[in-house]
Amino acid sequence: MKLRFFPASIVFISSYFPLTLIFVIQNFNKDSRYYFNHPKIVFFIVIFEIFACVLSVLFLHAKTDGETVAVLNSKNASLELVNYTIPYIISFFTIDFNDTKQLVCFCIFMLLMFLLTYKSSALFVNPLFLIFGYRLHEIEYESTTSGKIYNKLFLVKTKYCMDDIETFKYSEVSDSIYVVSEIISRK
Repeated sequence: MKLRFFPASIVFISSYFPLTLIFVIQNFNKDSRYYFNHPKIVFFIVIFEIFACVLSVLFLHAKTDGETVAVLNSKNASLELVNYTIPYIISFFTIDFNDTKQLVCFCIFMLLMFLLTYKSSALFVNPLFLIFGYRLHEIEYESTTSGKIYNKLFLVKTKYCMDDIETFKYSEVSDSIYVVSEIISRK
């Protein structure tokens, strides 16, 4: 089950919530009637971004079924967040909302970023999930029902270190990403 285009685009958009805040600050103007140079655009972008963030977090909690597995080995895979820095660097080259060419170029750039992220299955290396306490881990585990050993990527939200977790239940959110839905036992 590959993550469908609409949920994938929502997860992608949510990952740029901090970028939205940067654009809002850049657009702030205390002398303007509504405190922004382009209040309608700012309002739309902020509402849309909040909507995407809420849907993304709800998306992770949508499925609760899953198999119980025993953890054999785990390593943090959240270190690829550096890939998200490129659009943030670009944001410091101020985008003028009055300049249609700049807006179109920025939209094309973000569309390219989305396509690359979507095709490479890197959607879940997402700063928003990190802010909400999710960590991406590559986990080697043994199925408690079949005894087979697997190695997959999991989004894990826990106050415990993955090395301390012995068994857990998980839910599938895409072909290559799973969410730890319940910790069964710790070491």
